[in-house]
Amino acid sequence: MRRVLAVVTLVAGCTLHVVAPDSGASAASCGGARSCSCGDKVVEDYVLPADLGPCGEGGLRLGAAVTLDGGGHVIRGKGPRSDSAGLRIPVEASNSTVRDLRVTGFAHGVRLVGARGVRLTNVEADGNGDPGPREGYGIDLSSGASDNVLERVHVHGNADEGIHVGTDAARNRVVDSRIRDNSRENVYFLSCRDNRLERSQVSGSGRSNAAVYVKFASGTVIEGNTVSDGAIQIRGGSRGTTLVDNTLSGAGVVLQSQNDKRFGSGTPSDTSVRGGSITSPDACVRIDTATATSVDDVRLSCPDGIRVARGSRVAVREGGGAAVPVRCADGGRRCVQDDAARRR
Repeated sequence: MRRVLAVVTLVAGCTLHVVAPDSGASAASCGGARSCSCGDKVVEDYVLPADLGPCGEGGLRLGAAVTLDGGGHVIRGKGPRSDSAGLRIPVEASNSTVRDLRVTGFAHGVRLVGARGVRLTNVEADGNGDPGPREGYGIDLSSGASDNVLERVHVHGNADEGIHVGTDAARNRVVDSRIRDNSRENVYFLSCRDNRLERSQVSGSGRSNAAVYVKFASGTVIEGNTVSDGAIQIRGGSRGTTLVDNTLSGAGVVLQSQNDKRFGSGTPSDTSVRGGSITSPDACVRIDTATATSVDDVRLSCPDGIRVARGSRVAVREGGGAAVPVRCADGGRRCVQDDAARRR
């Protein structure tokens, strides 16, 4: 295989950059003592010695279970029209570790494609995707990527969603992270199961989009987060969504049925909101259509504490003796299922 080596330029007082070979060069295996260029496959542990890019056709791909240490450097694409991902982690790279790296300027920042047991630590993904059609994720867990951990990641300013947890992805965790100011939803759980968002700061979702969006997903746990300027929206046939000890401000929790071309029709069921607080200029919890929803010991500061549409009900456990304000479309409190009835 023909190899085109990267050119390294060092100018006094300037940052060292690895200049990409032209886009027609053949990719090669790299890592260990072999330096990596744009489009290469990392097959041994590797410490990025300098910024890489701008890359025209993808940044790096992991080709085995390796540790990629970014050393605080950047993998940079050529902007909105860049092809592929800045860092691609396929199934053969399961159990890899990536740390201390920034990825920017690609169609997608970091893509886990069927990978398992991967740990991303101190990874920043920003400025990825095309802002025109608003396409491109910061971090994408696709093709059933499962059992991965994203810790202390910073995902912001991407053209579509910040973190996308896609179909059949399972048991992934996003922990102690910052996800903010992405053009659509900051975190999106789509037809996946048993995934968790914990102890993270989520803010500034774009153009009235949800901060956290749960759609036809099951067993999603959202715990101990600070969420501002966007709702947690639970839609379609999402089952067993649990919200625990979150602090929500500027928007509340919304539950809605959905008829989706791909997944059919569905209604959220067995949703639990426990502890924490919600402050919103509208309803703290808005139940448009849902079954078996419960709200337990949540501090509510909103014009409507809980608003329930016709045909839905909610179980409420009131803490501290304070009555939770509930507005039922059917009138009175007929939409409220008492705690004793819920436990039977």
